Amino acid sequence: MPRRLPEDDTNIGSPVFTPDGRAVVYLAGPFTRQRSARLLRLDAGAIVQLPEVQTLQGMVVLANAVLFSKGIDLLAAPFSLDNADPLGDPVMVIASMGESAFTLTPGGVLVYDPRLGGDERTFVWVDPSGKEEATGIRPREYTYGRISPDGSRAVFDRRGWDNDLWVWSFGPRTEIRLTSPPTVDS
Repeated sequence: MPRRLPEDDTNIGSPVFTPDGRAVVYLAGPFTRQRSARLLRLDAGAIVQLPEVQTLQGMVVLANAVLFSKGIDLLAAPFSLDNADPLGDPVMVIASMGESAFTLTPGGVLVYDPRLGGDERTFVWVDPSGKEEATGIRPREYTYGRISPDGSRAVFDRRGWDNDLWVWSFGPRTEIRLTSPPTVDS
């Protein structure tokens, strides 16, 4: 069942699984200014704000920190996954990276794409030789997607008619609506 979000959680997006797969971190707030990060626990449905993370772009959640962009800089905010408490002030990782989408590979390589946009797209598996395999996810206006740590699910931000967070399970090929924002779906 979708979790009803707090009234001030408008324009949600950029969902990321935590490394243990038990929670999703997402951004909420107006697109015209920095959005705040929230931690949504999948088992209990509790939503906690991560006070040090304010960004317009996406983020990468590590075991003990969140990487996020602020302006054209890339920062890291250390925090505890157990209680979402900050463990220190954000620190600069890369100055002047530009406004771009980014992620880390499992080996720790930073990858970023300066193209941001809302065309319809889908997700595909790509093997090391470059061969693509369909996942079964229908084309939509996805603006962000991340694979769970165990590779069995994807969490994504779907734009268009619903503006919600969704989880796709690759095994049974099912889609589950994770959120129901108060302003769009009320």
